[in-house]
Amino acid sequence: MALADPRAQLLNGHALVSAASRGVTVVAGRDLSPGEVVFASDPVAFVLESQLVSTHCNHCFLSDPDLKRCARCQVAHYCSKNCQTIAWKAYHKHECSMQAELAGLPTPLRDQAALAVRTILAASHEHSAFVDAMFAPEEIDEHLVALASFVRQTLRDHAPDWPAPRIARLLAQGDCNNFSIFTDLLTSQGAGVYPLGALLNHSCVGNCAMMYEPLTHRQLVRCIAPVRKGEELCHSYIDAAGTQAMRQGQLHRYHFVCRCSRCLDASFDLLLAGYRAVPASTSNDEKKSITEETLDAFNASSLPLALTLVVAPPSPETEQELARAEALHAIGSDIRLDGNSAKASLLEALAIRARQLSPFHLDLLATACALQNVAAETQDWPLAARCGVHVAAVYRVIYPPCHPMIGLQLHRLADVHVQLGDLSSARRLYSAALPALMAAYGPTHDYVLMAQAGQAQ
Repeated sequence: MALADPRAQLLNGHALVSAASRGVTVVAGRDLSPGEVVFASDPVAFVLESQLVSTHCNHCFLSDPDLKRCARCQVAHYCSKNCQTIAWKAYHKHECSMQAELAGLPTPLRDQAALAVRTILAASHEHSAFVDAMFAPEEIDEHLVALASFVRQTLRDHAPDWPAPRIARLLAQGDCNNFSIFTDLLTSQGAGVYPLGALLNHSCVGNCAMMYEPLTHRQLVRCIAPVRKGEELCHSYIDAAGTQAMRQGQLHRYHFVCRCSRCLDASFDLLLAGYRAVPASTSNDEKKSITEETLDAFNASSLPLALTLVVAPPSPETEQELARAEALHAIGSDIRLDGNSAKASLLEALAIRARQLSPFHLDLLATACALQNVAAETQDWPLAARCGVHVAAVYRVIYPPCHPMIGLQLHRLADVHVQLGDLSSARRLYSAALPALMAAYGPTHDYVLMAQAGQAQ
């Protein structure tokens, strides 16, 4: 039954419904197509990650080599007078004197405390009243209780109606409701409080993705799969590239056990973590999983599994060989290593893992990703293409069809084929990237325009 809740009026025509097994859910008020913005909201409060405070604007998060530092606290940095003025009026005039104390905390406690301070001070935000309505666990971890006492002391005379127990509850709410604020390349830059976004439940195969407008940090809930009217809207709270046990472990902090279709499908774990019952005896099998010809075959509806997978290494020799691959992967991933040496180690690790593991195994994916990066850095474009195809193929199995990870990887792979001079494949890959890029970023985004230009070349 739809709830008479003031938050529902801000959901762009979608409804809040109480479900016995899911709590409060957001359901689609109409049919939705990939790319539609379900709804959008500004953060009640946000904070830049502490390790970026001297390299990025503390208000808009822009990376700038010529930042201006706050003359009072000597901690906050800004890219312009405009950002500094906005930040001062909105929050920094209250928190400026607290920066030395906050800076003494270890990461990530510093970021948690800073975001809590800003949330408490954001009484004027239109959605601040919704913060109290966010889910809060019944039991609060001791470290959050201690951090709440620190925040209360740091606030001094500010917000006297926020005693330490109330702050502890806010910190606990933040632990399972706040969002990482990502760049367009899906790297985390900060964190924000979005009470409306927090209404969406989790699914490892979510039909929505949370995207963020650069500079403003406005959260856009974008549809990445077809949704029928009355269907629940949900997104993945974690990276779906994990086994069921890995995903459940990451979801523990949110105080629920996921029972989505993927978590109930034991066979999917065999794809991501299974071993070949019989190791590949020739290089043909490796070629089959890491060459461009199989890109279209590797998708959720057509899995090339004409091989037997098992849940454990079939022999001690296999375990020993995979242990060697793990060591080689670690060596090749060391940023201190020169490119050619890293490439040699990763190539050997890749060969072992391709011979022994499922074509979709997460360890094989990790090595292909690392080798793709090293190959691009050393301008070994044929190798970058081979590894990039494998990564894109596995992503198509793990993520929904219009997930931004797929769009970005296919766009990157198209760029590699341009470097190779293979414009026919590049055009095909730009075309394949467009549906996911359009869904995740919208039709006017630079990534979409570049893919369209590449498609037309």
